[in-house]
Amino acid sequence: MSEVNSQTLSSVSETLLVTLYLRAMETQRPDALIKDEKAVALVGRMSLDGPSHSDVPIR
Repeated sequence: MSEVNSQTLSSVSETLLVTLYLRAMETQRPDALIKDEKAVALVGRMSLDGPSHSDVPIR
């Protein structure tokens, strides 16, 4: 499969990336309530050009 480039997405499609990313993260938890292997696969194919917020704490 080809890589998904976030630069070519419309604003509505880009908004869906948040849900997709969070579903993939939840799937990887040992106590996950949601198992979505397709989300994990799609997120793995993405080229996300933008700032990383992984070091920002969730409050």
